[in-house]
Amino acid sequence: MLSPLIRAAVSARRAMVTPLRVPVRRSGGGHHAVRYRQATDPDPYYVRYSMFLSSFMWFWIFWHMWHSPEEVFGHFPYPDPSKWTNEELGIPPDDEE
Repeated sequence: MLSPLIRAAVSARRAMVTPLRVPVRRSGGGHHAVRYRQATDPDPYYVRYSMFLSSFMWFWIFWHMWHSPEEVFGHFPYPDPSKWTNEELGIPPDDEE
């Protein structure tokens, strides 16, 4: 008499309790490797893009240094420091104490 009642209670309890399952979503893309305490490898697209940009930057700098150096070094010749006087340099005369 008690047995069918206990079976009904256990089956009702089983229906209310869902099993512990962890859903796994496999949509990582396949190229992302997880590493412990390290940076992951960058995407090859970004590696190529950054190499192109840095190469273009250095090309631009060296091209303009070769073809228009006055933009970098100035329009006027560099003054000769040996021709400067002590007064221009702010050095007091030797006889002054």
